[in-house]
Amino acid sequence: MDEENKLQFPSLPPCKEDLLDWAYPMRREMQEILPGLFLGPYSAAMKSKLSILERQEITHLVCVRQDIEANFIKPNFPHKFRYLVLDIADNPVENIIRYFPMTKEFIDGCLASGGKVLVHGNAGISRSAALVIAYLMETFGVKYRSSSAVRLVGECRCQAIVRSPEMFDKVQVWALAEPLKDIQRRVPKPLLYCLGCVLRVIILLEGEPLSQSEVRSRFSSRISTLLRLSFP
Repeated sequence: MDEENKLQFPSLPPCKEDLLDWAYPMRREMQEILPGLFLGPYSAAMKSKLSILERQEITHLVCVRQDIEANFIKPNFPHKFRYLVLDIADNPVENIIRYFPMTKEFIDGCLASGGKVLVHGNAGISRSAALVIAYLMETFGVKYRSSSAVRLVGECRCQAIVRSPEMFDKVQVWALAEPLKDIQRRVPKPLLYCLGCVLRVIILLEGEPLSQSEVRSRFSSRISTLLRLSFP
């Protein structure tokens, strides 16, 4: 492909330095992933947190929940903030990608208007994190930057995500890189590299020397094919 025809993307910014010293209690708080884009748990969007939301100048919220959570995970300030409510089942067969276009449109609209958006689920480490990673991939062309999106979200929302096995149930997010930007490549190598990179981070954090077969056994058959490709 000619240089002038290559897709151009903005640079993915680093995580704020004051978030690099992450502490476990921070999992109950929201963190700013990009200027104006926050990720966190439902506890960050509860009625008792209105003053914090206002202090951070939040104007929009993406509320991710499943049906059985609707009674307690819900918009608490519908007359004060704009909400996008997504009913996404927290299970490995849910096709989370179908919710991405509306999520990206909502986030883009918020940021373009000068607003700030909080994306939250229940814990803020699985479905909502997957949507934020997908947003970063599309916006910053992460397929050319390996695991940058995962690394940024992992640094800002930190170990709460990279320690979460639920994130791998959302591994289909990384498949967005190919159909969205480049259908010519047969093998989504950024997907495989990204998966392998994050798996190694988890192993490192757990402090256990694991063989390749032990790594594979920790994850379900849903991603076994990807694991075999990532760990040949």
